[in-house]
Amino acid sequence: MAAAAVMVASLVKWPPGPGWSLARWSGAAVAIVPAVAVSYPRAVLLLVGYGEPTAAAYLGPVALMVFWVMSAMAFAATRSSGQARQHRRPEDSGARSGGGD
Repeated sequence: MAAAAVMVASLVKWPPGPGWSLARWSGAAVAIVPAVAVSYPRAVLLLVGYGEPTAAAYLGPVALMVFWVMSAMAFAATRSSGQARQHRRPEDSGARSGGGD
């Protein structure tokens, strides 16, 4: 959920202006805060249940969430700067599937 909120906030071409910036990032925060509040304690309990050391159990979920946010922002940065690959459809070879004689 947190990564999706960051991607929506960063990938959508928002109109300029302070009101839109506020809507963009406060909306993302409203989605991120409950997602973190729900997923973090569950992830900690899962890691503790697997017998991970206390520090790893508490820091592991934070590292994962930071990675998700960084990944979403990196995707947005490459997309907005034109670094992303252009996906092309295979050229039409003239063959059609499912056609009968």
